[in-house]
Amino acid sequence: MNPELHPWHHHHMWLFSPIHLVVMAVIAWIVWIVPLYRILGRIGVSPFWAFVAIFPPLGLVMLWVIAFSDWKTGGTKDAAGG
Repeated sequence: MNPELHPWHHHHMWLFSPIHLVVMAVIAWIVWIVPLYRILGRIGVSPFWAFVAIFPPLGLVMLWVIAFSDWKTGGTKDAAGG
């Protein structure tokens, strides 16, 4: 393709570069995996289960299982009936 016909083509190629994918993976790791790792450790579940969340469908299933399971913290039940 002629770059003069599609000037946006070269300016947006970086969106799918390997560097961009690595940066996005690191950001996702920090935003999602690290807090989940800490939360799981606090509720008495092995924090290494947080790595399951790397695969979004499995992470969603894990979230539902944790939400409706008994936690080993011995805390009181919340107002939502949990």
